[in-house]
Amino acid sequence: MTIELQGIAYAYGTEPAVRGVDLSLEQGELVALLGPSGCGKTTLLKIIAGLLSGAQGRIFIDAEEVTLRPAQDRQAVMVFQNYALFPHLSVAGNIGYGLKMRGMGKKDREQAVREIMEKVELGGLGDRKIHSISGGQQQRVALARALVLKPRVLLFDEPLSNLDEKLRIAMRQEIRGIQQELGITSLYVTHDQEEAMAIADRIAVMRDGEIQQVGDPREVYENPVNAFVARFMGECNFLTGGGATLVCRPDTLVLDPLGDMAGTVVASEYLGSLVRYKVRVGEVVFVGETSSRQTFNNQLAAGEKIRFRMDRERCSVMGK
Repeated sequence: MTIELQGIAYAYGTEPAVRGVDLSLEQGELVALLGPSGCGKTTLLKIIAGLLSGAQGRIFIDAEEVTLRPAQDRQAVMVFQNYALFPHLSVAGNIGYGLKMRGMGKKDREQAVREIMEKVELGGLGDRKIHSISGGQQQRVALARALVLKPRVLLFDEPLSNLDEKLRIAMRQEIRGIQQELGITSLYVTHDQEEAMAIADRIAVMRDGEIQQVGDPREVYENPVNAFVARFMGECNFLTGGGATLVCRPDTLVLDPLGDMAGTVVASEYLGSLVRYKVRVGEVVFVGETSSRQTFNNQLAAGEKIRFRMDRERCSVMGK
């Protein structure tokens, strides 16, 4: 299914939350909606799902306008940040709840629940209570509860924010794999740029209720349209001169004893395979990254003098 948003706007009282958003998703595509807390990401998700009324603009799913349809008639299902599971129901009861509300018979409902539980690796846990399973398993229950409804659209509201880092990485891979296997068009809200780049076909960066840039992860990271996008996508250096501003990521700083730039190391961090360091050149502090194998002794210790060059061919010209 395709999704098209045209001029979506919404305000809480007099405070605008979403400002004229236009966005299109292709069939089977997963788009990450990336931005800081309070920028309107979740509000936009709820508008698409039909959980907020009174928004301006138009919403189309598969070229069919659903702007005024109630939530239950849109087949756009949300997976919430806090999972919103029923503690008094079993795992199977939670997963099958939506089907029960739709009037599906017990036999068919149980079969559908069994099938989706196997797909999300919850087989054998149907009788367990929610409080007795792990956070990762609870996330799978929330995902299964959405998938069992066979939605046209999946809407993820920061679904992994309550998990530890190792589990987040594992779960985002599982979510992506299932989404691709089933071909469900999905919008995935996150404030984590690494998560967005890892999971999405395209990223839409949002700020103050507006979309700043839409593109594939590499395009948005390497060719940001403005300083906000550049900084939100990760560490960066700005070089201004001749009427243009270059955005240079940390790995474009190359340690070189014959380099044309010289400075003093302010700080460095050993990150396993990488060393990230800050070097002051005059009044400007640059951030660099290099392979830990390419450094030696205390070359990047605070106070050390180093020479380096900027690989300008790998920098991008910022639009504004």
